Amino acid sequence: MKLKFSLEGLPVPVSSKLVKMLNAEAVKKEESDTASAITFNFRNSQYSPTQGGYHPVEIRVEQHQELWHISYITDFSYVGNGFPELEKEIDFDLRNNRAYIMYLGEVPMPDSEIASFYGVWERNFMSYWEMGCFDQIEISVEH
Repeated sequence: MKLKFSLEGLPVPVSSKLVKMLNAEAVKKEESDTASAITFNFRNSQYSPTQGGYHPVEIRVEQHQELWHISYITDFSYVGNGFPELEKEIDFDLRNNRAYIMYLGEVPMPDSEIASFYGVWERNFMSYWEMGCFDQIEISVEH
């Protein structure tokens, strides 16, 4: 199944490269043909609070009138001393035009600085995906 994305009017510059990657991952899940929403989880099994590594990332897409829309992109990291927990470090909520950046808080989109920050984040994420850094990719489908 090829997901046809709508990238018009997004508050950040989502690239066609990211869309192609999501399509490449979606075809691996047979039941995605009948989906109304798909959540992609990218993880590196070596990531830990003591060693660091590649942060887990979650991307949710939803179908509206035969087009797919990116709802959110969230990057998680370990936070805390003693008993660290995974928490949102970066969240691009495209559905509500809001971004959250740890230690900065929630900020409205569109904003040229957020758009620029998103571009850097996406290029890094795509580089990690291309290098095979995410050895656990899970796809959850909702009907």
